[in-house]
Amino acid sequence: MRWKSPGAVAAFTSLYKSMNVERVAPFFEAFRDSLRASADRDEPRIGLLTPGAFSETYFEMRRWRAISASCWSKATISR
Repeated sequence: MRWKSPGAVAAFTSLYKSMNVERVAPFFEAFRDSLRASADRDEPRIGLLTPGAFSETYFEMRRWRAISASCWSKATISR
């Protein structure tokens, strides 16, 4: 659902600024780079294992996967 009200957008924008919310993409990029640096190959294939759908943190893992996937794919495309 999209916010149609300019007032709602302004309220969320000011709320984010007051809470010092930061992007998480730099974390995932640094994490990816550190995994690559620790590999013994020039072009390593990196896989991350999670406990799966029966874990109590399943929904957090899904969100993490969605965010990190964009970081991984950008690196693959840029090479």
